[in-house]
Amino acid sequence: MKLNIKQKKEKENLQLKQDNLEFEAKNKQKLNLLIAAILTIIAGSTIYLLSYKNSQRKRKLAEQQKELEKQKNITFLKEQEITNINAMVNGQEKERKQIAEDLHDNLGSVLATLKLHFENLKFNREKKKINQEELFNKTEELIDEAYLKVRSIAHAKNAGVIANQGLLVAVQMMAEKISSADKINIDVLDFGLDKRLENSLEISVFRIVQELTTNIIKHSEANNATINISLFDKNLNIIIEDDGIGFDIDKVNLNNGMGINSIKTRIKHLKGDFKIDSTIGKGSSIILDIPIN
Repeated sequence: MKLNIKQKKEKENLQLKQDNLEFEAKNKQKLNLLIAAILTIIAGSTIYLLSYKNSQRKRKLAEQQKELEKQKNITFLKEQEITNINAMVNGQEKERKQIAEDLHDNLGSVLATLKLHFENLKFNREKKKINQEELFNKTEELIDEAYLKVRSIAHAKNAGVIANQGLLVAVQMMAEKISSADKINIDVLDFGLDKRLENSLEISVFRIVQELTTNIIKHSEANNATINISLFDKNLNIIIEDDGIGFDIDKVNLNNGMGINSIKTRIKHLKGDFKIDSTIGKGSSIILDIPIN
């Protein structure tokens, strides 16, 4: 009986020891898991912190690079502005020099010869030692030559006006000068020209308008004309009208003195359209449509 009790106690002690071992093993496993979790959190936090710092460093470098590029652009723009100003001053100086040379070399000699012809006309008015009609013809030819040279110089000057003040101002100035002669009145109407166009385009368009206006003065016998310039939806529209004698397009040689083919070529180069509407006794209308890129 006593042996059974002893065996029973030993069995209980053995079971208790086994339970303690299992409990310790479970605690050790839990501890290991806890340590692993803590190490994972620490490692993750370290990686995140390093990534964040690296991201901040890259962001700061990017901002510094952006600021550096901005400063470079500002410096470049200032240098470009100075270059443009110097180029403009040099261009103006060259323009003045060219006009002075043209006046001296070309127009000066023509006017000097013209003065001699007038002196001959005055001297021979009564004596008539020289053929008066021939002298008048030569004098008239010299006047025409002087006019063409002045016109050529004026063209160069007008290009300067366009570069400085634009197409609309150049056309308005031209119309005012023509109207001041009290032979024909030219009105300029405009719409949508709030901004400047590309300079070479403005010069080309002005040359076309100038040529068409010259045709009106020479051929139309008009009292009034209108130049309407509009810019709408990337399209430059120009309508030039007069109240002159008009002409029959089918019967008029447009190549003779009017330069229409030359104007058509310029318009084609600008990828535009050119139309003429004229009725005898009711004047003429010329319509230009030029796309603006």
